[in-house]
Order: sequence, then C-alpha cells, then structure tokens
Amino acid sequence: MKDKQLFSGLFFINFCITLGFGVLDSFFSLYVISTGVREVMLGIPFAFYAVTKIFFSVPLGALSDKIGRKRVLSFAIITYSFVSVSYLFYPGLEAAVILRVIQGGACAMFRPVMLSYIGDMTESGKRSTVTGTFDISFYGALGAGPVLGGFIRNYYGFNGVFVFLSLLCFISLLVTLFYIKDTGQYTGNQSGGMNGLPVSALSRNTKALLVFIFGRACGISAIAAFMPVYFEKNLHFSSLETGFVLSVSMVFMTVCLRPLGKLGDVVPRSFLVVLGGFAVAVTYLFLPFAVNFTDVVFICIFTGVFGALSQPSSTALLLDEGGKAGMGRTFGYFNLFMNAGFAFGALTGSVLSGIFGVNAVFCFAGVVGILSTAVFCLHQTDTATVNAGAATFKEGARNNDI
Repeated sequence: MKDKQLFSGLFFINFCITLGFGVLDSFFSLYVISTGVREVMLGIPFAFYAVTKIFFSVPLGALSDKIGRKRVLSFAIITYSFVSVSYLFYPGLEAAVILRVIQGGACAMFRPVMLSYIGDMTESGKRSTVTGTFDISFYGALGAGPVLGGFIRNYYGFNGVFVFLSLLCFISLLVTLFYIKDTGQYTGNQSGGMNGLPVSALSRNTKALLVFIFGRACGISAIAAFMPVYFEKNLHFSSLETGFVLSVSMVFMTVCLRPLGKLGDVVPRSFLVVLGGFAVAVTYLFLPFAVNFTDVVFICIFTGVFGALSQPSSTALLLDEGGKAGMGRTFGYFNLFMNAGFAFGALTGSVLSGIFGVNAVFCFAGVVGILSTAVFCLHQTDTATVNAGAATFKEGARNNDI
C-alpha cells in the first residue's frame, strides 16, 4: 500500500459515515411514522432514495475522475452534514422525501470516490487484501448501527439520533479537509462526457461482474426484507433471537473479510467470486427447511463467511477495470447495478410474498444468485492478474506492508 496514513483516514471516515446513517436507517421508518405519516405512504422516501442513487451513480461517480477525489469527497460529506442537521428542523413526509433525495445524491458520490481512492493507492496484487480490510469499516459499522441506534433512541429520542449523525458527519468533514489529500492518480479514458463511458464500452469480464453484483444485491435485499418476518411468524422467534441471528451473518462477514481478502491475492479471484456466489445462493434455498434456532444460526454463519469470500475479490476485479476506464466511473456503474439490484430484489420479493408466500422469496433469492454467478463464471478469467499478484502479495507480506 502506497499511503497507510491516507488509508487510515479513509477507513475512519467510511466507518463514521456508515455508522451514522446505519443508526438513522435502522429507525427511519419509525421516524417517518412518528411525524404523522400513514404507513401506506411509508415507501415513498425509500423509493425516491433508491431512484436517486440509481440515476446519479454514474455521472457523480465519474466526477472524481475529472475534478479530483478530495473535492468530490468533501462535497459528499458536506451534503451528508446538511441532511443530518436538516432532519432536526424539518419533520414531515415532504421534508423526508427531499432530504432522502439529497442523501441519495451524496451516497452516489461517496461510495465510488472512497473505492476510487483505494484503487489509486493500491497495487493490483494487493487489492483483494486492501479492499477486504477497508470493507471492515463498512460492515462493522452496519452491524453496530442498529444496536447503538436503539440505545440512543431509547434514551434521547430521534433528536438524539440526528445530533449523533450530525456530529459524525462534522468529524468526518474535518478529517477530510485537514487529513485527506488528493491522490491525482487517474490515468483512464476521459471521453464520454459527464456520464463517462457507456456500459457497452466496459470489458466483457466487467459487464459479467456487474451482472453478478446485481444478482447478489437482489438476494441481499429480498432476504433482508423478509427474513425477520419469517423468523417471527413462521419460526416464532423472540425479538432477541431475531436480532441475534440477523447480526450473526454480519459479524462473521466482518471477521472473515481480511483473511479471505488475502486469499484473493494468492488464488484466482474469479474462482473465489464463483465459489462464494454459488455457496451463498444455495444457502438461501435452505432457509425454507430451517425448523429451529440452531438451523438458522448455521445458515447465517454460512452466508457471512461465503459472502466475505466473494466480496474482496469482486471489488478487486473492479479496481483492475477502473485502472483502464477510470476508477470513479467504474464504481459509478458498480453503485448503479448494486442499487438497481436492491430495488428490484425488494420489489420482486414483495410481489412473490403476496402471491406465493415468504418461502418463494427465498427461492427467488437463491435462483437469481445462482444464475448471476453462472453468467459471471462463463465470462470471467483473471489468471494472469492473480499470477502476477501472488508474487506482489508475497513480497508485501515479507515487508509487512499489508
């Protein structure tokens, strides 16, 4: 890694922003209802948020390739800060919709530029290790968000949640302004205007990887939306049991990200993506057959471990493409396909659940995961990259650089 100090600063910022909005998102639906909004209108802010991220991911992701990483990161965090403070003063459905749209725009900038920074500072042979380590800041914060949010809301109400979020955004902004530097490493294709290269101009391997990312996001959103309902209505879990099993997958994924990320710099990354993708998808198919608490815990452990197997390697493959087509616009496409998958998975899951029941949702998640992984498997090879990367990894390990 070229700049450990920069990596540490980005890790801290990513953790703070993810934790803050993880706390908010855990209870956002309850907040909207508390302002007097009817439940039938509850999906409107979420829909606008998803649509904003889908439509703005590519142009705003490509922006950092043109004007610099630090400018875009600073503007994203300033926007996040504006949103967090505004929640304190503007309640109601109209304000929630507007603020979620603005938050969606900030998100369309934030995630691509963070990963672009990681790509700029990391050699190809170490990218799986570094992205696996970096994503600990994301998944660790997601896991801690609901627990911390419940504590803050219980003692200080929703205003306490917004103050906490505002504080984290302000600290992140200070770190960005005084600690983060602009890498200036972009050397990719500048053509294509603000929207960057069309998706058709990306390599065949990368397009197959984006299909995999779409399918993985479909499964995650469908499972996340309906698993709690299944646990409590079908398996009669208590709230404590439901909360525990929902956290198990995240905990195991967070713990396994770095060691399995290292593995992605030694063996072919495409193999790890395929193995992890197929394993998680097949595990989803076993959910309807889970009959007790122990069964569900083991299923969640498997999804966490095998999810960690594919995550760093898939990100590293995208970073390699970003070196050719531009980091920002490549991760803009990543953000677009991921959020489109989240939206499609949740919507399709709702339709299937209403017609066939919740077990159909789990089957849908598994089948989509298998098909999207199969598409990736038929198109992706990265043996040359990994053979070169393995030597780089071993040299870095000897120097204690990763």
